[in-house]
Amino acid sequence: VLLISMATELAAAEGIKASVECLSGVKDNNKDLVIQSLKKVEENIGAMKIALEKMYKECNPEVFYGRIRQFQGGSKDLKAFSNGLIFNGVHEEPKGFIGASAAQSSTLPVFDILLGVEHLGKTKQFLDQQRWHMPRLHRQFLIDMTLQSPLRQFVIQHNTNKELIKAYNICVEALTDFRNHHIILVTRYIVNPAKKQSVVEEGSLATRGTGGSDFMVFLKSVRDDTHKCIIDID
Repeated sequence: VLLISMATELAAAEGIKASVECLSGVKDNNKDLVIQSLKKVEENIGAMKIALEKMYKECNPEVFYGRIRQFQGGSKDLKAFSNGLIFNGVHEEPKGFIGASAAQSSTLPVFDILLGVEHLGKTKQFLDQQRWHMPRLHRQFLIDMTLQSPLRQFVIQHNTNKELIKAYNICVEALTDFRNHHIILVTRYIVNPAKKQSVVEEGSLATRGTGGSDFMVFLKSVRDDTHKCIIDID
């Protein structure tokens, strides 16, 4: 599972570089560079999906749900650890910590910022919280990206350039498709195995993400926020 996550992150590397190139093109009003960069981003998001699909071959859903996932959960948002945990030799008072979450990776936030995807309400609150669990330089990189000239506004301003709008929309569709695929994977590896349990407690890892989110509501929200960015071509 860890290697698959690493492979998915690695597949995004060139797409992150292309995102920086794309914003440079926006700054310099270089539409050709923006289009070329967007094509690279779309290709790398597709490569991420292919890497994630290896999960189906390499890990059995019952093994993931029953043996692995319980060790990814935290002690802050789960009912079983509502009073926190005491780590002997570290601190005397119970502490609550969130668990590991894919939202703690800076990869998808890079593409969200690039494409102008906006998350609101509880979704935004959760994602902002996860940023504090990223490496400091990753967090700063996201802040620096938000300070650049916005790509989406650039595309809208050049709405007569159909190739530019098409390249942008294809990227949005690729990111939406990746998030749809993630929902399918979560259904197969968490939702379906959870249904086989005789009793599912509210607040357990059967209903919440390891980072503390209501995962299906969250995943559908970020997917829908992404799809809303499609720009209509007259």
